[in-house]
Amino acid sequence: MGSLPKTLPHTSSDSGQRPARNQILGLIVASLLKLQHLRDFYELWPHKFQYKTNGVTQRRWIVVSNPSLCALISKWLGTEAWIRDIDLLIGLQEFAADADLHQEWKMVRKVNKMRLAEYIEAMSGVKVSLDAMFDVQIKRIHEYKRQLLNILSIIHRYDCIKNMEKTQRRKVVPRVCIVGGKAAPGYEVAKKIIKLCHAVAEKINNDADVGDLLKLIFVPDYNVSVAELVIPGADLSQHISTAGHEASGTGCMKFLMNGCLLLATADGSTVEIIEEIGEENMVISILNEVYKFTLGNEILFGSLEDPGHGTYHPHRLVMTSLCVWILFALDHSPT
Repeated sequence: MGSLPKTLPHTSSDSGQRPARNQILGLIVASLLKLQHLRDFYELWPHKFQYKTNGVTQRRWIVVSNPSLCALISKWLGTEAWIRDIDLLIGLQEFAADADLHQEWKMVRKVNKMRLAEYIEAMSGVKVSLDAMFDVQIKRIHEYKRQLLNILSIIHRYDCIKNMEKTQRRKVVPRVCIVGGKAAPGYEVAKKIIKLCHAVAEKINNDADVGDLLKLIFVPDYNVSVAELVIPGADLSQHISTAGHEASGTGCMKFLMNGCLLLATADGSTVEIIEEIGEENMVISILNEVYKFTLGNEILFGSLEDPGHGTYHPHRLVMTSLCVWILFALDHSPT
């Protein structure tokens, strides 16, 4: 069990003063504003550019959302003081190798997955296995948040399973892929991504040949109340937004403090989470390497910079990321 991060990372402003936490900019986005989008203003008033990463509270996302985990933490720490002082969670490290804690932790996870499975069945009519990995991506539907890439990887996983021998299928880890979020009323592409997710889910969930090896669930009307069910029951959470576009990413913090493994790009709050828990305790997405990769492969993918102005072109990177992700997926089995 990895160490848990502090809820609200403390960041320093350019003036050396400790800033108030009233903005939602992360380090990378702040750097882009300074060096590109608002460079002229930054050169005039550098002291006015400060970044403060948003945060979340354990009182909502553990105590209220995950009472079983709350009781477990209080029991092993011997106090409830951590509810107001999250730094006290560091005390759990001395029990990290304790088999009894591991067993109780697994029971907490199972209870939360049972709650989520019951909600999924009531909401969609689909029964999911508690033995499956609950792979979750819940956030606003947007091209840069890459729900489309997630769906493409699910399609690839389904195709691989369909073409496997029975002996190979025994090695596959069953997976329930959960996608949720809302789209802006006029955002046509986002609406089409949701429609695609439903179409793929209908195909996969009704294929008896695949069974419990793979399920796809779209969570409608996603809100905080639904998140309080989904987040505690997640095994893996995907935060694969295009690097440089994620302003903060408080979802990472919510999943992490509930004991979920993160698959994320090094952007937004993820940068500071890495500093808190160590890169070895999370999975940094291969998509972080796309920019470096394409800089050396301009003949194949074209330049990522605008030839007229020599500036970074985010839309070109999104398309390049899509190409690289597909090439990567085609070379990897779903086991």
